[in-house]
Amino acid sequence: MGNTHGILYPMDELPMIESWPLETFVWLFLGAFVLHELEEILFLIPWLRTHRSELQSRFPRLAKPFVRLSGLSARAFSIAVCEEFALLGLVSIIALLSEWYGLWFGVFVAFVLHLCGHVLQALVWRGYIPALATSLILLPGCIYLVIRIGQQAILSFPEMILWSWVGIGVVAINLHGAHRLADRIDRKGTSR
Repeated sequence: MGNTHGILYPMDELPMIESWPLETFVWLFLGAFVLHELEEILFLIPWLRTHRSELQSRFPRLAKPFVRLSGLSARAFSIAVCEEFALLGLVSIIALLSEWYGLWFGVFVAFVLHLCGHVLQALVWRGYIPALATSLILLPGCIYLVIRIGQQAILSFPEMILWSWVGIGVVAINLHGAHRLADRIDRKGTSR
């Protein structure tokens, strides 16, 4: 009899991550997105409000989008995140049903770059910023998945590059729309 210290499986029968189907990672990506965005919803706006003056003095050319974000209500920011999740959910469902992962991969790469952006922001800031914790936790697994998709030839390297650019474009356009939606929600809320 094997070691039975595992929670769901005996330790010698644990399924190795290499054997997980891509579909598992699609679902895990949705969970990772929710976890990361929850950290942003809870901590980003208050942090930006607290550090607005310092951001403007230390990074005058880069501070504008962060200052604008600091003016959003938690409600508006949360609704914008929900809109982003709806797009991610739609892309994930299409990938799972069609077994075609090009656009999903591109959106995933955009998320990986988003996480890298938070790490870079923390390095430039020289301290903790909201969303750094989940970025550091999620990045190793995300990088592993990008490498695995390439190694298993789920997409060819040229397809990976192409769909990365497409995904980044789709996410950038959607993010712009989500932020405009958040602005409209706040304007509508203050006009009552």
